[in-house]
Amino acid sequence: MAAQVDRLEFRDDHGHSLGRRPEIMEMIRSDRFADIYFNYYQPESMVDFELVTGQRHHTVLLASNRLHHYPQDVDTAWRSDAVFIGANLPRKRATFRLLLAPLMNRYQVRVFGPDWTYRDQVVGFIQRVSQYFNLRLFDRIRSPMLTLDEERKMYASSKIGLNIHEYQQRRDGGDFNERTLKILACGTFELCDYIDVIRKYFSPDELVMARDDDWIKVFEYYLQNESERKAVQERGTRKVLAEHTYYNRVEQFEQLWDQWRARRLNAVPKDQ
Repeated sequence: MAAQVDRLEFRDDHGHSLGRRPEIMEMIRSDRFADIYFNYYQPESMVDFELVTGQRHHTVLLASNRLHHYPQDVDTAWRSDAVFIGANLPRKRATFRLLLAPLMNRYQVRVFGPDWTYRDQVVGFIQRVSQYFNLRLFDRIRSPMLTLDEERKMYASSKIGLNIHEYQQRRDGGDFNERTLKILACGTFELCDYIDVIRKYFSPDELVMARDDDWIKVFEYYLQNESERKAVQERGTRKVLAEHTYYNRVEQFEQLWDQWRARRLNAVPKDQ
């Protein structure tokens, strides 16, 4: 069995820190929890997990869904200069004001996701309160989420797909979101905030990143230069569809399983 595990300690989220769950830690150390341990974090951030538990960690990146995320023709109903699909999370709003708001004021930028309107925020609050009291009366009054097919149409019909990460991802630079792969898979040029580890998997000729000070300038450059934008997008899309789909991740799990079985077959019993 494979188990996704968290880091032993998160600087900003002790509730998800694996090191604060001693019963699970003991099961992992005693080889009673799983056979394969993985997550999408880089190996250097999981060294403490391996040292403390004695178990190997495997990096399995997030992926795009090839059945839903693929290039398609522009749908005029969804056409825009740029699109951002994601929740208006309170902890990201300062970044949205810095990077997203100026573009929305100057260009045709579509934004879709929970909590982007005052009504949605109020309804979301009512839902959370009702769920606390186990009342489900308000579950269906919130704005509906995009389907995966609508998400593809929106990305594919936009000149630029905007990708803005969580605060801790921007600060630490050690992991990236699934949006990084979805945008390119849909055949859309991606402008991403600067996340260091992305350069391990994508070159500047495949995925463009910009630091906050250059964000608007880089956006405007690629919006105005279609041929360069298209060339970068095509290379990035080829990379994602070849290496970063769930088919690729299943193949990786199959390899991990074969390696685990080989180690078990060659293992020397502890009483010998």
